[in-house]
Amino acid sequence: MPTVPESPGDKISAEARYNGSQFTLTIANETAGKSFSKKSKVAAKRSSAEFVVEAPSSDTGILPRSDFGKTSLGQDFTAVNDTNYATNGSVTGPISDFGGSVKEIIMVNGEGKDKAVPSALKTDGSSFRQAWKSE
Repeated sequence: MPTVPESPGDKISAEARYNGSQFTLTIANETAGKSFSKKSKVAAKRSSAEFVVEAPSSDTGILPRSDFGKTSLGQDFTAVNDTNYATNGSVTGPISDFGGSVKEIIMVNGEGKDKAVPSALKTDGSSFRQAWKSE
């Protein structure tokens, strides 16, 4: 599978778009000007969207979690328009437009201690940071 080269500090964008019969997933390195797209027909309810920062995986399973420091997501940090936007039914907009249906998820370790914690949304309604908590 083709990959998108990346370096620390690069601005990365991803988009999942549905055209009525199939999804197109596009991952782009905005800094390097490189991208990759994949089209597929899948059965999906299309009732939620997730913004995920997590450990990488491999063919043999999940690799050890890495200290990713702090990851910044959203238009305030990337200067990319419509960042962290979604469409669900009649609502299209930034995360904040989905009100009470937005759920914050904190990754915890085996002892229940916080490992990856999202910040509150910034005033643009789309931007937040995900911070790794060292042990």
